[in-house]
Amino acid sequence: MTDAPTSIVPLERVAELWFEDGTLVIVAQQTAFKVHRSILAARSSVFRDMLAMPQNADFVENLDGCPMVVLSDAPRDLICFLRAIFDSSYFMPSPHMADLSEALSILRLSHKYAVDYLFRRALTHLDGGLYFRSFHDFHERPHGFGSIRLIDGSDEEWNANINSPLPFVLMLQAAVEVDAPWLQPVAVYWACSVPLNSLMSLPIENTSRDTLQQLVQWRTALMHARAKFLAKFAEFGVKAWCSESPSGCLQARLAYVTRAMMRHKGGDDASILEPIDTEGLGFCTSCAEQADNVGKIHAIDSWAQLPRLLGLPTWLQLGEQRKAVLAL
Repeated sequence: MTDAPTSIVPLERVAELWFEDGTLVIVAQQTAFKVHRSILAARSSVFRDMLAMPQNADFVENLDGCPMVVLSDAPRDLICFLRAIFDSSYFMPSPHMADLSEALSILRLSHKYAVDYLFRRALTHLDGGLYFRSFHDFHERPHGFGSIRLIDGSDEEWNANINSPLPFVLMLQAAVEVDAPWLQPVAVYWACSVPLNSLMSLPIENTSRDTLQQLVQWRTALMHARAKFLAKFAEFGVKAWCSESPSGCLQARLAYVTRAMMRHKGGDDASILEPIDTEGLGFCTSCAEQADNVGKIHAIDSWAQLPRLLGLPTWLQLGEQRKAVLAL
């Protein structure tokens, strides 16, 4: 083996992942890690096979007395991934909280390098905020998104009207990359629930053109479905034979549609899973109950149709795939 050339750009060592008794140096761009190859090989079948390959000693670079492996991964991703392997107190299983960026880094690299336990752990973190067995579970979900902090280092609750859809776009892209389709419907729904200008303002370094084009198409389909429901509700949303306050309940129907359009800037509304809120609209008791039922039935049906709208299998089929991957 030969020492690494001294003329190369100096490497930045990651202190918490530079073990003095380490036996393998990993380099990504200009970032270096010194870790234990035996532990890495025990956790990752890909690294085990890579490190088991016979190498010509005359052509293996050496750094700090150890063989050196150069990887193409982003240093940020590798820091999270290697910390999760070598620090047992880092990236704990759900319900312990995790920042989204860390979970996605670990998800991608644990999938790439076949570290199964970490892959399932990262998936489970995302699963808690993106997978629901029924519309009822989705509607009654607690605040927040399971064990994931959508805004790194903050417990601030995400709001479609003021926050970027980027967290959900990143989760969608990761779910596609690692073949976890059961996470995609809710990720798409939340990504499309923001105003269109928020979606179109996503940073290009984080969002592929194909993903953005697909999201705009899906969002258009959701908007059409929502507009169709609002038009139907305005005309037939409550019992035509209302005897208590026919004109008042008619005005209440129109007021609901107007309120929905005002809330979403003149119809820029893809929220097909949003229930009807009749409070303060002036419905009589009977018509308020009927309106609630109409909205609930529509939302339940929209939930059932959401995977099909995205070109995915049914919820039942997605649930079976989820069970197989997560070993449930």
